[in-house]
Amino acid sequence: MNEQNTQIEKENWKIYLTEFTRRNENRLARLELLGDDIGASEEANHLPFVMASYEEKGSDAGDALITLGGTSAGDSGQIMHTVSQVSGITPQIVGDDTDAALEIAGADGSKAILIFEKS
Repeated sequence: MNEQNTQIEKENWKIYLTEFTRRNENRLARLELLGDDIGASEEANHLPFVMASYEEKGSDAGDALITLGGTSAGDSGQIMHTVSQVSGITPQIVGDDTDAALEIAGADGSKAILIFEKS
């Protein structure tokens, strides 16, 4: 299977995550976290993807948010993870232009990796 991993340019992060959310909303996914302080851990598994966003302004400027679970924003069954001071966004796209995964890296070296389940 042909895979593409191309880092998204910083000026396109906000619009890319908006479009990524539109394409993948409600797909089942897992969220893995990597970091010096936590090692590797699974934050969530087999939950519907709700959204990914990037803040350009305000007190959260430079942060990305990934939300899984529930059926709408604010649902009590949701898991939200913030990547502070994003340093890179890299999607993994497979053969038919389907999003397979999304990696968001923080300036501290941490990573959040969203992986979609195969249909």
